Amino acid sequence: MGVKIINRTYSNQFKPSSTTDWLLGNVGDWQRLTLECRFAVEKIFTPFDTLTLLDPNKMLLNSGENWKDLGFDIGMNITVAFDIASSSITLPISVPFTVVSILDNEMEVEHQNGTPLVTWDSFGGSPLPPPPDDNSRMINLRVFADIQPQGIKLDYSHITNSNAPSGNLFSHIDGTKTGFVMEDTAEPSIFFVGMSPLDFTHKLNFKSGLSVEKATVQYLGKLGIGYNYNIEIIYMLSPFYDDINNFVNNIAPSSVLGAQALTDNFEIIGYPVYNNPNITIVNDPKKTEQEGNTGWFDENFNQLPNAYIHTPVVYTNLGGSVVTALDYVNPIIVSTTITGLPIPFSGLERFQYGFIWVSQTEEDYKQNNYPFHQNLKVSTGGQAATLTDVFPFGTFAPLRAGYSRD
Repeated sequence: MGVKIINRTYSNQFKPSSTTDWLLGNVGDWQRLTLECRFAVEKIFTPFDTLTLLDPNKMLLNSGENWKDLGFDIGMNITVAFDIASSSITLPISVPFTVVSILDNEMEVEHQNGTPLVTWDSFGGSPLPPPPDDNSRMINLRVFADIQPQGIKLDYSHITNSNAPSGNLFSHIDGTKTGFVMEDTAEPSIFFVGMSPLDFTHKLNFKSGLSVEKATVQYLGKLGIGYNYNIEIIYMLSPFYDDINNFVNNIAPSSVLGAQALTDNFEIIGYPVYNNPNITIVNDPKKTEQEGNTGWFDENFNQLPNAYIHTPVVYTNLGGSVVTALDYVNPIIVSTTITGLPIPFSGLERFQYGFIWVSQTEEDYKQNNYPFHQNLKVSTGGQAATLTDVFPFGTFAPLRAGYSRD
């Protein structure tokens, strides 16, 4: 089973209580993704995914998988479990073994009293009860180890819908991969039920392919042999531009142009032994891929009608004269008018405004060790980590702090 996604929810700062299970939003939105993940070292067999028992103590995977890629390792205490089923009764059988060697898809085990794995009439050192009838059969075969991951690694990416089926995790912005690692996830003094989320210990690789402001891990508890954790990521949808001239003319970049949209995907790896990269448990990105529905700044999700209209942005100096752009030295007043909002207001409406620095030099924002929103000095309020870069109607928004690598 490896890593299973139990729950996947998205929310944004405008309606934090409203969630979806797919990526939905507009460029410039700050959002939160919460993943509830189950980590388990186990292999469940079916009539289409079978196990061969080789005399006397070897188990051979027929799926093409590697035992170490499923998290098993030499010296582990494992359990072979199955049911003996008949027309009248089902008998659960569970027998402990120790792993003595692994070679790719072949694992050799040893029982504490030396009973061979394939000696079914004395499985576990004591005779099995006689079959209830001639139709008895073995079902629900599984092999597992009760192991809590000592570390968790996350690779997360925003990609286009058209690239999602490949399981691709490389950024649409600069082709890099954004990764995080958390240590000591099996340490009970750090990870316990009721704990507050902790920031990932390390940020890996380049960070410029995404606008991730915060990423955390929280332990939820154990259920059976599975250990459940919440992983939370706060990010901004950031396909601002791929061509400066198009951006000036309000033409969306290819990643959200027309029917194209962004989605997201991830690879989550659990390390049964933190400093051993040879044994891992992992989700399959090809099974967690799905399409997203994201739009350009003024697009209501892939060219659907937009109920809201704003007048062109006007820049004026303190003397009231219209200017063409922001000023690096003097205060500038920026104004626009939004129409199409429902009246009367409910009081729950939330607004956001901000600015970005647009560099014409790709080296300023591609393939470096700073998040994309810091490279572009995104200024939306400075409270994205708590998803509160917003303000209500009728409130004069305070000074809008920004994000910068400086």
